[in-house]
Amino acid sequence: MTARVDESFLSDASEYRNNEILSGLIERDSTIEGGFYLNHTTDLGRLNFTLLTDLGNEHDGESASLRYTFDLSAGGWNINPFLGVNWLSSNKVNHRFGVSAAEANAFRSAYDADSAINASTGIRARYDINEHWDINLETGVSYLDSSIKDSSIVDGDNGYYAAISFNYNF
Repeated sequence: MTARVDESFLSDASEYRNNEILSGLIERDSTIEGGFYLNHTTDLGRLNFTLLTDLGNEHDGESASLRYTFDLSAGGWNINPFLGVNWLSSNKVNHRFGVSAAEANAFRSAYDADSAINASTGIRARYDINEHWDINLETGVSYLDSSIKDSSIVDGDNGYYAAISFNYNF
């Protein structure tokens, strides 16, 4: 079982209020997603499948991801290049990237998205602080599906990201 907060740049209108292209968009509220995941370990790494649904009733959407992570190590760090694919339901894509008729203006047209399948690649580094705690550093790129790229609030074909997290392991 797993749970996580689902939020985006559009979760806080004060972050984009002064952006001419995004100004006037309705804030996309954060939500809690929950579901399950399965891991399968091989000699080279780990295959992970995750299925999530919106538990907070913000977008009533779902997502599924499949990711293979290679296991390497160096100096106490686990170095993990990865490849993945992620499916987002149309409800979730519209929550993040859709534009309602009320939000349309001279800079953006109304947009109603379909579901999307994105591919991704990147690298993660994990260091075990102690028996229960670890730190993760991750960076990567997602190659966006046309259902996302075609939105009038998206400028580009790819999404780049970096993240840091601390995890407690039971």
